Amino acid sequence: MNTSPFNPPQPPRNGMSVDGKMPGGLHTNGLGLPVNGTFTMPSGFARPPELAHQHSFDHPRRITYRAPATTRAVAMWLEHPHLTICGLSALALFGLPFFADSNDTTLRGMTRRKQLATQFTPLILRRPADTTWTVRACGYVIPISPPELAVAETLQLIRHGTYSWQVYPVDGYDPTDIRAIQLIDASLRHLSLPLTPILTAGRGMVNQRWLKKVSGLSSALADSPKETEMRLLILALCRELGLELGVDLVEQHALMGGDKIITVFDLAIPGLRIGIMYDGEHHLTRQQRDRDSRINIECAKQDWAVIRVTAGTLHSLPDTLRQLVLARRGFLQG
Repeated sequence: MNTSPFNPPQPPRNGMSVDGKMPGGLHTNGLGLPVNGTFTMPSGFARPPELAHQHSFDHPRRITYRAPATTRAVAMWLEHPHLTICGLSALALFGLPFFADSNDTTLRGMTRRKQLATQFTPLILRRPADTTWTVRACGYVIPISPPELAVAETLQLIRHGTYSWQVYPVDGYDPTDIRAIQLIDASLRHLSLPLTPILTAGRGMVNQRWLKKVSGLSSALADSPKETEMRLLILALCRELGLELGVDLVEQHALMGGDKIITVFDLAIPGLRIGIMYDGEHHLTRQQRDRDSRINIECAKQDWAVIRVTAGTLHSLPDTLRQLVLARRGFLQG
C-alpha cells in the first residue's frame, strides 16, 4: 500500500464492497477455523497462532482471536442482522490496517443490555443505530457506522479500556492517550479522513477535554503506529532542546537529488541535516536492505545524518538524537 503524502489512499465510500477484505471467505461446511457458531474460514488465512496468543496478553480479558477482524465482523453480523457494525470492526472493514485483529468484534443497536464479547460472539453496545452507512459483503447489504462516527466510537472504547494494544511507554503520556493518538493518526493517514468531522462525531460521546488533547497531538503523516510513538518520543526531546514541530522539526521531509526524490524522512531537522526513519519488518528483505544502503549513501553525499529506528532500538532514540543534535549544533556554530 502506497500511502505517501504524494499518493493518499481513497477514503471509504457509502455502499462499498468489502468482500475483498475477507480472505478465504466464510463457509458453513464446518471445515477450517471456527469464526463463530455458524461460520468457518480456511485455516490458511487465519492469523498465526503465536501472534494471536501474544496479542491476547494485551486484551483486557485475555481473549485470543485467530480470525481476522473483518471476517469476524461480517460473520457475527450475519448472526445479528438487526444490529450495526461499529467501532474498530467498522474501521477494519473500511480498510484500517491496524489494531482491530486483536480486539473485540463490535456491534451496536437498541438491545436490552450491553453484552461482552467472547472469542466467538461480539461485543454488543446498547446504542441507537440511527446514523448508518452500508457496506456489501457475501451478497448482503450491511449497516455500518460511518467512518468518522466509527473513529469516535473507537476513541470512547479506548478511553474506557475496552480496546487495548501494546504501546511503547513515553514520558508524559498515559498509554490510553498514546493509543488514541495512534488511532487518530492512522484514521487520518490510511482512511484519508478529515479531523473536524471526527471531532463533531465525538460530541456527546467522548470526553471533550480529553478528545481535544489527543487530537491536538495527532498527525495525518504517520505511516504506522510505531511512527506515532517515535514522533511523541521526539516531541518530548524537542521541547527540551528548544526545537519546534513544523518549524525546526518537520514530518515527511523529501530529500531531493536533482529532480528526483532520494527518500522521504518520517521526521527531519533540515537545519541540522538530520533525518529519522522508522524501519518496519519489510526492511529485512534483501531487496529492501540494498535499497536502504543506496539511500544511506546518497544521504551521506549531501551531509545528512540518518537515524534508522526499529522496534528494538526505539528506546535509544532520544539519547541518540540528543547527542546528534548537540554535536551538529556545535559543528555549525564552530
